[in-house]
Amino acid sequence: MASSDTKRIAELESRLTAMHQAHEQLAHDLRNPLAGLMASLELLGSEPAVLDDAEVAALVANARHATGRLDELIGRLLG
Repeated sequence: MASSDTKRIAELESRLTAMHQAHEQLAHDLRNPLAGLMASLELLGSEPAVLDDAEVAALVANARHATGRLDELIGRLLG
């Protein structure tokens, strides 16, 4: 194999690795706020009678923060 072919293969492998790492980071960045949103909604849906107003407000704030973060991430991804 010629030296230029070896260099090109190494270059392509490096780019593929970088793309894979970016994909993993994106998946992580999207899943984190989604998990927080799901947890807040699960608690609000399953335990409404035992939550006081402050707990409900905190869970709603967490859900709003998570959706804002998701909106920001998606905006950067698509923008």
